[in-house]
Amino acid sequence: MKKFAFICHPFDVSAIRHRLPWMRMLPGPVVEMASRLMPPVVASHITGIRSSWAQTEGWLIGVPLTAKQMVTLPERTVLKRITQAMQVAQRLGAQVAGLGVDRAAARDGSVMVGKNVHIPVTTGYSYTIGMALAGLELAAVKKQLDLKQANVFVPDATSTIGSV
Repeated sequence: MKKFAFICHPFDVSAIRHRLPWMRMLPGPVVEMASRLMPPVVASHITGIRSSWAQTEGWLIGVPLTAKQMVTLPERTVLKRITQAMQVAQRLGAQVAGLGVDRAAARDGSVMVGKNVHIPVTTGYSYTIGMALAGLELAAVKKQLDLKQANVFVPDATSTIGSV
């Protein structure tokens, strides 16, 4: 059975407060400061994923830094925390890890993080691109359009994903 991990982070302090109710009484800046000191956490163990070909299990591992912190903290600090989460994934037995964090994915952090752990790391871009193309094909079928003859608008076409 293949095992996976997905590294994620809270969008803002409200997500941290939801997970840690005792922080609800603290001001946002204090919650963010405290979260900088927290280790990565196993947010969920996912089991029961089965198909006729295989089964899998995995973990959601949270890096307790908000999206704002991912962008404003020094890159070295952010990558250290992501690497710590990847090391948790590796200890749990994950054989591949998805990196669902803003900054690392945007700045090739997956390459830097991948050098410090011994499991493959993906940012999910390939999946996103595949789903976008599948959606485009489905829309063309429903609208009875020939994609070879159609003009397609790609919002943010110069981004990492849009340029594919």
